[in-house]
Amino acid sequence: MPFSREQFFGVFAAYNHDIWPMQAVLFFVAVAAIAAAVENRRAAVQILAGLWVWCAIAYHWMHFVPVNPAAWLFGALFLTQAVLLVRNRPPLEFIDIPSRRIAAGGVFIAYALVAYPVFGTLIGHAYPYSPTFGAPCPLTIFTLGVLMMVRPPLPLALAIPALLWSLIASPAIFRFGMIEDAVLPLAAAAYVAFALHDRGLRVASMLREVRHA
Repeated sequence: MPFSREQFFGVFAAYNHDIWPMQAVLFFVAVAAIAAAVENRRAAVQILAGLWVWCAIAYHWMHFVPVNPAAWLFGALFLTQAVLLVRNRPPLEFIDIPSRRIAAGGVFIAYALVAYPVFGTLIGHAYPYSPTFGAPCPLTIFTLGVLMMVRPPLPLALAIPALLWSLIASPAIFRFGMIEDAVLPLAAAAYVAFALHDRGLRVASMLREVRHA
């Protein structure tokens, strides 16, 4: 990585200082997205897209670029995720009955909003030198959790930017001790597993129809 540990955490400090008190606003925006998903409203996807636009501009382009020029590309990746969310067809619908997928999504959502900052503080990444909600990794964990609540089949292509970010950001877990981000690749793996499971069920159903035709 072309930047030091001090620069890495310094980006969070600068970002948190400059956007205050938007951290609280972003938290309640996320809660609104969850409520919309529970009610199966299109607003859930639109809110998610807005959060990815925010992160692309406010974090990557305004704060991360000075220490890592690749953040121009990261911002573009996040904007791509926003576009995929709002332009996905047919529109996403959310599950309205309990399932393992909803339970898993709920765990990742709760982690991103509550456990992530608490755990980060406990291991020494205290505010403002820590990612608050709206920064890339907690936002990605949250988004994958919300998308796990989508009715089958879970769209794998829709989350490609989020899955790519989980790969891009994972080295920081080891290099900078971002242990709180260890859940990020787990969320990505869970999302891919659920998506492949849905595809497998769909293929099996098609094969059964062919046999009985």
